[in-house]
Amino acid sequence: MALALAALTLLAGCGSSEPDLTEVAIGTGTLPELDPALASDPQSLEALWLIHTPLLTYRHADAPAGAELIPGLAADLPEVSADGHTYTLELREGLEYSDGTPVRASDFERAIERVEGLAPPIAALYEPIAEINTDDEIGEIEIRLAEPDAEFANLLALVSSAPVPGETPLALTQPPPGVGAYEVAAADSESVVLRRSEAFADLGIPQIPTGEIDEITIKAGGTPATRAQAVLDGKLDYMQDSPPRELRSTIAEQAGERFAEHPASSTLLFTLDDDAPPFDDPLVREAVNHALDKPHLVRAAQDQLAAGCSLLAPASAAYDVTLDRTDCPYGNPRRPPRIRLARDLIAQAGARGARVAIAAGEGAHAESLAGAYARILDRIGLDAEVGATFEGAQAVLAATPVALPSPAGAFAVLRASGGVDDPLIGAEAASLGATAPADATAGWRELDRYLVSPPQSYVATFGHLRATTFLSERIDPGLARFNPVYGNDYSSWKLKEGE
Repeated sequence: MALALAALTLLAGCGSSEPDLTEVAIGTGTLPELDPALASDPQSLEALWLIHTPLLTYRHADAPAGAELIPGLAADLPEVSADGHTYTLELREGLEYSDGTPVRASDFERAIERVEGLAPPIAALYEPIAEINTDDEIGEIEIRLAEPDAEFANLLALVSSAPVPGETPLALTQPPPGVGAYEVAAADSESVVLRRSEAFADLGIPQIPTGEIDEITIKAGGTPATRAQAVLDGKLDYMQDSPPRELRSTIAEQAGERFAEHPASSTLLFTLDDDAPPFDDPLVREAVNHALDKPHLVRAAQDQLAAGCSLLAPASAAYDVTLDRTDCPYGNPRRPPRIRLARDLIAQAGARGARVAIAAGEGAHAESLAGAYARILDRIGLDAEVGATFEGAQAVLAATPVALPSPAGAFAVLRASGGVDDPLIGAEAASLGATAPADATAGWRELDRYLVSPPQSYVATFGHLRATTFLSERIDPGLARFNPVYGNDYSSWKLKEGE
């Protein structure tokens, strides 16, 4: 977390001297990225959702209601032109950032400029924007798209789309102020402190809760096992990652009512550059998919994945469980890989010794997953190396966007990670995206099956993120919500009486 490396204190009096201050402690392996333009991992988004409210956001509810778009800083959902090219929104009146700076319509444009300037992988999702016009006097924002984009309203609900003050530089030395139920009170290399924002509570934005806990401290350190034990012992109130497998029986016995697993909302995969050797040969792409040791990759991710085969994740309305199990064209994802078959396919393709450069990107377990993938490719006769840039890679570790929950958002990751050179997929995804969701379900399932099956085998999917909630005895689990897009909703937490 770049912005927490230099110790900083943003608010006076962020200690816990107040006698009635309610506090909770969260354990994590890696501190959240505090720049909304760069944050992409679930742990960072879980925190930033309560710090930076976008123009649109998601209902603070469990699935399926939690995937419903509602107005955030915008007064209403966008007005969309008949041709789908223009989105018009108006800011709510009286909005202020956590530092007291008034929110202006042009601040949205600055947020998008920062995403484009910093160029994180998610920046590709903003490419449809052709022009932004704003009027600070009346708070109007007009966004023109080069072509209609069925996913664009969801894009406005990303924290990277949340307005930031117009003078916010590209390179930050401290987190930018936001408009949210919580604000960053302090951060250093070991912890981040979030404090409930009284100013936000005064705004009274409908359907967005203001939080019950006064102060939330996110602490980095230890292992998943030590963090889970700390929750059991009451030394932590929540762990962002999942408890390890070896402690699940203990948790079930001692704290079963405080532990829950939730449907996965994102798929992890390796995109394959089908325009360049060796992946321009469908036999090589098929071989890689047969060779993927998905149970091993799940272990490399510390059991925070469920092995799978489909691009669409279980939280998607179009998810087809049979494709993830009995109908997976490469065998049961929970069984050992088909190494001998993969080697034979590599030999048939004449690709033995072919070099594969792998880009791992950033995020939890990215390095271990990319390393495990490289060893798998070496095992079947390829020559794989981790460390390439996205531009120079033949394989890229990617994830479908957690915060774009629809099937169109899942297919958008193909564009964001280098693209799939198949006009049928592009045309069909565009057509389905313009179709009413209930009518498009069967089409999305067919397109998912086409994408991952031979001879296409355009991607090597291997697992879906698995999210959990594990709370201490202090927090009432009956009130705790899990949003299918942004995860555990800290604003729903409430301490039990007497805590």
